[in-house]
Amino acid sequence: MGPLQHLSEWQQTFATVVQKTAAEILLLLVLCIALLLLIGLRVRAPSAVARLLLYDSPPSVPQSEKITRWLSLFELSPSFV
Repeated sequence: MGPLQHLSEWQQTFATVVQKTAAEILLLLVLCIALLLLIGLRVRAPSAVARLLLYDSPPSVPQSEKITRWLSLFELSPSFV
């Protein structure tokens, strides 16, 4: 085996190792970015269950209407006539 063939084979092996390493680094980088985005979205947007538990809905009948309704019962009460 001549020196040129030896250098050629070493070059091919080195190129394969570099390509494989570059592909692994690129894949690792893509996975890390995807993981960071996933974690970031979970922190910013709570789940639907958490939103339902944390949502304080307004009453179906406002307090002022309840009081007015209660007072109106006394206005029409026969005991006050």
